[in-house]
Amino acid sequence: MRIEFLCERCGKKSAINTGQVVWLKGRKRNRFLFEREIVCSCGSRKLKPTGRGRLKIRLMFLLFLLGLSRKVVLADDKVSLDWKETELEKAGRRLRREAREKDDASSLIKYANYLIKINRQDMALATLRKSIEKNPRTVAAHISMCQIYLHRAEEKKSRRLLEKAERHYEKALKVYSGKKINYAGILRAYEIDDWIAKTRKDINRLEKSLIHQATRKKK
Repeated sequence: MRIEFLCERCGKKSAINTGQVVWLKGRKRNRFLFEREIVCSCGSRKLKPTGRGRLKIRLMFLLFLLGLSRKVVLADDKVSLDWKETELEKAGRRLRREAREKDDASSLIKYANYLIKINRQDMALATLRKSIEKNPRTVAAHISMCQIYLHRAEEKKSRRLLEKAERHYEKALKVYSGKKINYAGILRAYEIDDWIAKTRKDINRLEKSLIHQATRKKK
């Protein structure tokens, strides 16, 4: 079931697939428990249903009372929740365990890439920094960090974030042109060559866009 949420950090509204919703009725206020993790594209988990989202939950709850739907259920109704772990969640649990046990650059990067997939970008950045501390020659870490900052820079139209993206782009180039590169078991040389060419174009395009935007503001 898709419900509209408002992110308290970036202010963006987005429709998110919540899975089943459990309505926790309290004396002072009601709370909702969602089957799936609710994460904004900015990486924040501080989201709340909008007025439209709450209305949809109430409508689906009415259908539950009529015996027509189980998308929204009451917590005190003693219902049996059969929330199945998805393949992505299973992979995430395995990658998190491997990153904790092995604690090397390759396992940390693989876990960071999982975090990127589920929009946990702040955690991904922290994990990538740790992987670089373990092995500064890991080109994949700089590539992933560049992609995160580039995406954020485009989304927020931020020159500061673009500069961070460019720094990691340059670091990736430096590592790639050197010796003893650690590919982290997830990249091949031809993939990096393609990424270098494409990302340079993306950085230049965004840089021109930000310059044009700044020029218009001055006028």
